[in-house]
Amino acid sequence: VIDLVAEHQPVRISELAKLLDEDRSAIQRAVATIAEAGWIRPAADAPSQWELSAHIFTIAALPQSINVLRQRSRKVLEALRQDTGETAFVAIPDGTRFVVIESVESDHSLRSALRVGQFIEPERTASGRAFLPHLSLDQQRAMLGRDPTEEEIDQFSRTVERGFGVSVGDVSLGATNLATTLFGTGGEPI
Repeated sequence: VIDLVAEHQPVRISELAKLLDEDRSAIQRAVATIAEAGWIRPAADAPSQWELSAHIFTIAALPQSINVLRQRSRKVLEALRQDTGETAFVAIPDGTRFVVIESVESDHSLRSALRVGQFIEPERTASGRAFLPHLSLDQQRAMLGRDPTEEEIDQFSRTVERGFGVSVGDVSLGATNLATTLFGTGGEPI
């Protein structure tokens, strides 16, 4: 419930129930419990909707290695935005998806903007196409929740050849996204 509130805030209980395919009264009880613990609160301008509270910052301290990555990537992202005029971000794997840990937005009036903490699914995304080719088949299965398709395997080969992943209109109509993988000191994709 907390993940969905963060992703869709401000959000109504009925929307949460629909997203989770759960009984509305069960979600109402979960929301009441989470609100009582201080993790969420009614939205200021829409009291029937819920949003995260500032209490989330009590656990938001990232591991040191992620903080270092955020700090080191910031200047690179700003330079990339300056050179391209586009939004740039860093996302790290988090189980079966990626989570954005740093982002700098384009100055364009109309832009694609990812916020820190936003999730990115690996399927059909430039991030997934850039990262998955560097994993073992077992790791690919774990992230995708299934075996990669023939089309994905073909995409992985093209990614390795050109050095970056591409998504053209696969996530948002008219949007083209490019992604590359960063590697740790041991050569592992991070």
